[in-house]
Amino acid sequence: MGRIISQKNKSKVIRAFRAPSAPVVMSLMALILIIGAPALVSMIDDSAQSEHMIPLGSYTEDDLSAPWVRKMVDAPADADMTFSYISGADNGGTHVFTLNTLANKAYVNAIEGIKIDNSVFDGGVSRVILSFDGSDVLDVRLVTSIPGESYSYVRFVEILDADGVGTNVFVCDLDSYQLTKIKANDLSPGIAIGFNGGFSGVFEMTSETYASTTIPYGEIIVGATGVLLIVCAILATPWVGTTGLTIRRRR
Repeated sequence: MGRIISQKNKSKVIRAFRAPSAPVVMSLMALILIIGAPALVSMIDDSAQSEHMIPLGSYTEDDLSAPWVRKMVDAPADADMTFSYISGADNGGTHVFTLNTLANKAYVNAIEGIKIDNSVFDGGVSRVILSFDGSDVLDVRLVTSIPGESYSYVRFVEILDADGVGTNVFVCDLDSYQLTKIKANDLSPGIAIGFNGGFSGVFEMTSETYASTTIPYGEIIVGATGVLLIVCAILATPWVGTTGLTIRRRR
């Protein structure tokens, strides 16, 4: 015959296994939030997930049709170094430059005078990507000229493939100082392109611009944590619980 538990002892057993009270549960949740939120913010910041790039698509460009050539020292003074040009607007976004006298291609050291309109940078652009085809490019620079002062430039960095070979794709990231200098200047920044001794007389250039935006993940998480802590504090009071408003009866 099983052991008989009295009503008094049964009440004690039930009370012994009662679920935690609302203040205890809310305190545990608050503790988890206080510890977990900073750790989560740190993980996001360390993994650089708070920034992404937004492609802007088409944009206003200065006239690209008449770049000028920096000649080799042995180039004849009367050598024809002019270019024919096909606009990217008429060619799927790819600009095509062809030396009118291909026999003079050996005298080309660099090409300058290709401009990007200042309005591009007013839209928040901080990265410029140029892809070349038709000739091997050695060096690309974004040149800012200020009237009465010496010019300055930012060098593009070539993207390499898995074997460390150049891909003829060059990237330029501009910091806040450089962007301020460009925006404050009346003259549009120019692109200077140096060739690696393999200029074929023809080259194609595809241009892309990107604007970076930062999503404030850390601020969002900290703000949400503050709201949840306030909710936990309210639910931990004797008057408000997880089941709603509680009013104590007077005895």
